[in-house]
Amino acid sequence: VYALGMTIAVNAQQWIDITDKYVKNPYFNGDDYSYWEGTPLSGRNAKNNAEHYYRAYDTYQEISDLLESVDEEIKGYREQIDQLSRENDRLRAENTGLHEKLMSTDQEPLLFAGEEDDFYEGEVKDVLLAAIDDMLSHTVEGSRRETILKDVLGSNGYKRTGEEKAKALKAVLKGYKQLTPNMKRELENLGFIFDEEDNKHYKVYYYGDSRYRFTLAKTPSDHRSGANISSDIIKSVF
Repeated sequence: VYALGMTIAVNAQQWIDITDKYVKNPYFNGDDYSYWEGTPLSGRNAKNNAEHYYRAYDTYQEISDLLESVDEEIKGYREQIDQLSRENDRLRAENTGLHEKLMSTDQEPLLFAGEEDDFYEGEVKDVLLAAIDDMLSHTVEGSRRETILKDVLGSNGYKRTGEEKAKALKAVLKGYKQLTPNMKRELENLGFIFDEEDNKHYKVYYYGDSRYRFTLAKTPSDHRSGANISSDIIKSVF
C-alpha cells in the first residue's frame, strides 16, 4: 500500500509538509481506504492491485482550501522576511556608525561624528552631503567656498538616498484614500512603524523614534491629503 506525502515550497530554502493537515486518511491505516477515489485499493481485486504494483494506477482525492491556506502561510513568512530585512538594515547602519566613530579616534577627521546613530546605512553622511549640495545652490560661482564644497561633495560618494526615499514616499501616498496592505508594507520598508491607531487615524513613527511621529487619516476627506502628508514627512525626516 502506498502512502501519500505532499510538500509545498515556501521559498528556496524551506518546504512545509502538508500531508497530515490537508490529506484525509493519508496512510490507509487499518486498510481503511475511505476518502480515496479512482483505482480501488482492495485485496479482493487482483487486477487493480497489479496496477498499483506496476504503478499504473490513478488513486486520488480532492483537497479543498489548500491554496488559500498556503497563501496565508506564505504571506506570513514574507512579512517576517520584510521585518527581519528592516532590522538587518538598522543593525548594519548602527554598525557603520560605530565603525566611523571608532575610526575617528585614530586619525583627524574632516568632521567628528555626533551622538545620533544612522536610522539606515549612511543616513547621517547623506544628510550632511545634502546640506552641502543645497548650500552650493546659494554660493557665489567661482568662489573659494564653492570650490571647497564641490571638492567635499565629490570626494564622499553622495548617493542622494534621502531624495530617493522622498520620491518613493510621494509615490506611495499619491492619491491616498485608505491604507492598503501593500501601501503599509511599502511605508514600513521606508522605515515607518505603525504603533497605534484609533477610530479615525493611524499613528506612525519614523524608525520607531517618538520624536518623529505622524498621523494618517483612515478616510481622508481632502483629495490632496496624501500630498500634504508626504510633504510634511519629507520636511521632517528627509
